[in-house]
Amino acid sequence: MTRRRRSAKPAFRHPPARRAPAPVAAGDEAERLRGLRTLDDRERQKLSRDLHDEVGADLIVLKLYVEMIEAELAKGRAARVRPKLREALVLIAHAIEAVRRLTLDLGPASLDSLGFLPALRSVVRQFSLRTGIKVVLVESDATAALPAGHETTLYRVLLSALSNVAKHSRARNATVTLRRVGSVFEMVIEDDGKGFDVRAHGPDKSFGFTAMRERISALDGRLGIESRTGKRGAQSGTRIDIRLPLGKKRAS
Repeated sequence: MTRRRRSAKPAFRHPPARRAPAPVAAGDEAERLRGLRTLDDRERQKLSRDLHDEVGADLIVLKLYVEMIEAELAKGRAARVRPKLREALVLIAHAIEAVRRLTLDLGPASLDSLGFLPALRSVVRQFSLRTGIKVVLVESDATAALPAGHETTLYRVLLSALSNVAKHSRARNATVTLRRVGSVFEMVIEDDGKGFDVRAHGPDKSFGFTAMRERISALDGRLGIESRTGKRGAQSGTRIDIRLPLGKKRAS
């Protein structure tokens, strides 16, 4: 009687240890924060350049005029002082306006002291007075409380958008509409300016548009841009549509 050979059992192997899943959410959040810090650094550099180029230049020339006025008075030539005083007053007025505008661009201080909607009303009013462009603020169901990060982001985006309107659009009128649609807060900025070719001069080629898009993306929002150049008799203008979800709260 033959005995069957038992088949050899395969050697037992421990299953490969599973690697812990990478903290994707935490990594994404860290990446967003790094991006915002880089953006803030670029904005601080821009503010520094603006202070140097505008306020600094005015103060240097103003100092020169005051020295010239002092020299004229020391020589008893008071009649020559009047024109230099007029020029000095113009420089002072320009410097005050530059400081007011740059202070407004800082943003959060106005939000803290005034609140979200009053701060936006102040921006629109001062922009219209400074540029002559009529801006209407439409507050359609915009009274719902927003996270602080949303308010700061919307404030900065509005400043940047209006700056583009003043510098490039040649618009006469603009409208800023605020509304809540379900769990989304929407801000739309429209103007009747000359418009531009979005594909040729797209948001990725402009620091202003890039900064706006990065801030909105950091809050899981969406920014859309449409522009019409008025060719073939069509109405020209630009529309910026910002939508922020209200379900999540993140610091800007």
